[in-house]
Amino acid sequence: CLANHDDMEQWRSLLARAHERGHTHKLSGPSTKELKPLPPAMLYRVRVKEGYEETAAVVVGNKLLTAGTAWAPSVKSIFGRVSCPTWIFIESSNGAEVNKLCANLTDIYPRDIHPIVEDLSQYLREPFVAPKPGDWVRLNSPPLYRGDLAYVAAYNDNNNSYWVEGHKKDSGGQGANVLIVPRVEHFVNQTKGKGRAGQPSKLLLEVKEAIRLFGADAVKVHNPPTNFTYLGNWYHDGFLYHVTHDVKPVVPTIEELALFQDCAAAKDI
Repeated sequence: CLANHDDMEQWRSLLARAHERGHTHKLSGPSTKELKPLPPAMLYRVRVKEGYEETAAVVVGNKLLTAGTAWAPSVKSIFGRVSCPTWIFIESSNGAEVNKLCANLTDIYPRDIHPIVEDLSQYLREPFVAPKPGDWVRLNSPPLYRGDLAYVAAYNDNNNSYWVEGHKKDSGGQGANVLIVPRVEHFVNQTKGKGRAGQPSKLLLEVKEAIRLFGADAVKVHNPPTNFTYLGNWYHDGFLYHVTHDVKPVVPTIEELALFQDCAAAKDI
């Protein structure tokens, strides 16, 4: 191997010759003709068996890859979504090629192919999945609790009623009713006129502790006495009770679950 040769000049000369050949090499043959642009691509929806959407997209994609370049220039993308049942979507500049691509594939129906002329964003938008009581979510708001874990105690639907353990009950606010471990230090600092330094620590806030920290006049105790309000916020069994739409499902860590173990509303976790 010349890489281990003592004569570095010979090694440099070899690299220089290889570099020169690489720059001076020209392809032989006729000159390349100007390629005609493809027509604009459209999005086509293709009927598939229900529950087969994402798998069907993979099957069609594999057929495209194994077929060589026959359909490659006209097909731009293929995808399927569970949120759009019984359909997959193919972006292509040639509808006839879409039909050929979907032919002779199990549970994919090439006779039911339609170009989409309406707003395409509805097929690309992330679907909203309403959280259920007992789910764990991560908060995007309010800012003080952004990124914090929360337990879904109930979910309010558009009919101004909510679901708790499979039963509808009367409700106030609409959205996910969640329990949050309060960041008590934030409110303690406010009463002392201190600014916020970093993310305040989490701590369950019981009624007696709230009265000690903020005074009896600032804390309104309800029935049962484990419930109280402070600064317009409702607290239940030491947790902050909050209604929000701005959440995303999450699998919590063991460390995050530690403070929720004594919560009566989350007794089944």
